[in-house]
Parts: sequence; structure tokens; C-alpha cells
Amino acid sequence: MMQASPENTPPEGLPSRIHHAKTTSALADAPESRHPNQAPLKAREKLSYGSGAIPFTLAYAALANLAFPIFNITLGLSATLIGIALAIGRLWDAFTDPVMGMISDNARTRWGRRRPFILLGGLLCGLTFPLFWFLPTGWGEPAQFAWIVLCILLFYSATTVYSVPWLSLGYELNPDPLERTRLQAWRTYLAAGASLALPWIYRGAQADGFGDTIVGMRWLGLACGLAFILFAWPVFLGCRERVDATTLARLKTPLIQGLRETCANRAFLILVGGIVTTMLCAPMLVGSLDIYINNYHIFDGDTRRGAAYAATFGTIFFLLQLIFVPLALRLTARFGKITVIRASL
Repeated sequence: MMQASPENTPPEGLPSRIHHAKTTSALADAPESRHPNQAPLKAREKLSYGSGAIPFTLAYAALANLAFPIFNITLGLSATLIGIALAIGRLWDAFTDPVMGMISDNARTRWGRRRPFILLGGLLCGLTFPLFWFLPTGWGEPAQFAWIVLCILLFYSATTVYSVPWLSLGYELNPDPLERTRLQAWRTYLAAGASLALPWIYRGAQADGFGDTIVGMRWLGLACGLAFILFAWPVFLGCRERVDATTLARLKTPLIQGLRETCANRAFLILVGGIVTTMLCAPMLVGSLDIYINNYHIFDGDTRRGAAYAATFGTIFFLLQLIFVPLALRLTARFGKITVIRASL
């Protein structure tokens, strides 16, 4: 009979099953026994993934920030029509996102399930975003509205191809919850950099060197298109999915079945509801109106001063993120995500 070693003998008074559980847990936490998928992410991997936040931020904030200042204030297109066009885009987005999720989940390529679409989506975003600002200024309002709607459908389709796989990849780079939180901190830092630049685009388009706001916006739109393409590449080159063979061997999931399983997840629905109401609706409602308050209430129609005022607040927001992201990371590591979320709300 094998003799029990002293370290494997439960201390007096401690039930053997509890001792066994603690021993197993300690072995699982030991670095040499950790599964390769749980190895901490390198700084290079975090930076590569985080760089993808720049196209993501541009995709979901640039048009929202620029549509009313350019199409309404500069060109005089009806604000109602602009709102309808943006609403059409969001409805289209709600349809294409689940479809793209199914396509990406079921894809099997030599580069993984996510990265080929991230690279393709970045390229398509870079090609379609500048089209908005080449709107023919001599057209009538119905034709201009049709141009904007067409560009929105093309651009939001491209952002879906990029954003859905990119967001999914962030949860597949490491299964450890704390490591994922650190990864999202890097993402937030890079996204903050894009958020810093966004409010200054409208003011930059008004620079004297361009001679005309629309001309300036066209050049800056091309620059943003280049950023979509350039910052998608590090994600493709520097990240690797850490998905186990069981997941990859699983049969492909049809769209309807996937939607049914998702909608049956109560915790997921609560989380998404919180994100929509606290992180999306409130900032977007304010962001759509503040440019008018700045321009016409505070600065009596001086659009340059109004744009600079709004951009200054964007810079302050960026600086605050630099302060509070490390604080949130430390609090999450100590108290857990749920506690920090509740306190924040």
C-alpha cells in the first residue's frame, strides 16, 4: 500500500474532502500547472488588441459627433432628415450584428475565427467613412438625404464586420476574469486617445488653411479612413485566439438557435440593458445637443468658438479617464466587478 506523504495528509480535525479541495485549488493556481490559455497576456498583446479600440471608437462616435455639425449647421440639411438617416442606420446595425456574430462564430480559417474579419472590416470602414463628406453640395435635399442613407448603410455594414469580431476576440484572449479586466483597461486607454481627437475634428475642419469647412472635412475624413485601416493591422498581427479544441469542434450554431439561447440568458439581458441606458443613451442624447447650445446660446452663432469649447471638454474627459481607469482597475481587483459596478451606478 502506498504510504501517504506528510503534505498530503489532512491536518487533524480537517475533513479529507476539504483538504483535497484546497490542495487541488492550490495546484491549479500554481504557475507551472496553469493551462496555456490562462497564461498572462504580454504587454505587446494588450497593446495590439487595444489599438483596435481606435477604429471601434471612430466607428461608433465619429459620425454621431459630426453628422449634425456638418450636414445641418454647415450645409443646412434638415435636422429631422439627419435624425431619420441615423435611425435607419441603427436599425440596420441591429439586424446585421447578430448575422455577423453567427458568421464569425462559425468561421474556421488558418488565422482564427475573428482576425480575418477584423482586418477586412477595418479596410471597409476606411473606404466607406470618407464617402459621407464627399456629399455633392449642389444637390437638392432629397438627393442629399438619399446619399447619406446609402453611405450609412455601407459604413454601418463595414463597422459590423469589424466591431463584432473585435469585441468577441477580447473575451477569448484569456479566460481569467482579472486578466480580461486588465485587457479592457488597455482598450480604454487607447479608446480615450481616439475620444480626445474626435471633438477636435469639427474645429479642425474650420481651419483657415482649408478655406472651407466641407473641404477640411473631406481631408480629415480621409485621415480617419486611413486610421481605420492602420490600427486594424496590429490586432490581426499581434493577437491570437485562445479557444479550446472542444469549442472549435462544436457543430455550427444556426442564427435562430443562437438568438434563442442569447435571449434566454437573463444575466446577459440585464447587462446589455444597463449598458444601453447608462453608457449609450445618456451620452449620445447630450452629445447630439451640446453643439447647438455652445454655438447659439453661449457664443451667439460663432461656430468656431462653440466647436473649440466642446473640444476642450473632450480633452478634460480624456484626462479624467487617465486618472480613473487605474483606480477602477485596482478597485475591481480588490472588491470584484459587481461591487464596483453597483457603486458606480
